[in-house]
Amino acid sequence: MDMDALDVKVRHFMERFEMMRTNINILLSKHIQGVTANLNNITFGSHSAGAEITIAMMKLNHQGIKASVFLEPMVMYLNTTIPFELPAVMFGTQLSEEGSSILFPPCVFPQYDFTHVYGNWCLQKFKWRPRATGNCDIMDPEGRNMCREMHLCKMVPNADLQSYQLYIQGLTTGFLDWVLHKRQDISYLTNSTLAPIPLMNLKFEGLPG
Repeated sequence: MDMDALDVKVRHFMERFEMMRTNINILLSKHIQGVTANLNNITFGSHSAGAEITIAMMKLNHQGIKASVFLEPMVMYLNTTIPFELPAVMFGTQLSEEGSSILFPPCVFPQYDFTHVYGNWCLQKFKWRPRATGNCDIMDPEGRNMCREMHLCKMVPNADLQSYQLYIQGLTTGFLDWVLHKRQDISYLTNSTLAPIPLMNLKFEGLPG
């Protein structure tokens, strides 16, 4: 994706985001009584190259955004430190940077991966890298099966996807509970011995105290 294409996508998603922010509570009121969205607690999330658009959007306007979650980010146009403070969590996997064959490149290039984003992010940041998992292992079965059948991504045939996906879900929930609801105990985020799956690394910076 070149810069012109990125600009078009960012404008498109910014329009959609503002439309959502304006109309979400109107929509909820028509379907669920007594439930409203707290528009002061917005979180951005992305997978793979979607992180490029997410970061570009936040550079344009991060007002009201409280945190960001990056699943396997691949970001080519992040060359300087983010100019604002925003807690973030980043996940990478062992196999995402290994191509499935000579015909297909890696899903994520090492120089643009979650470590690259982590190095250019502000403080209050976490990163994890589970073993024996790949870029598509976080996806629903339909998407993952397509990647497997087309040999797009390197995968472990008998990977314990349920444990991996539940772990990522738990980490994300714990992170957002800490940011949005001021949860005090975040040992699940910082202590690798509590992880139910093997990790290659875990790192965090900027935590209070």
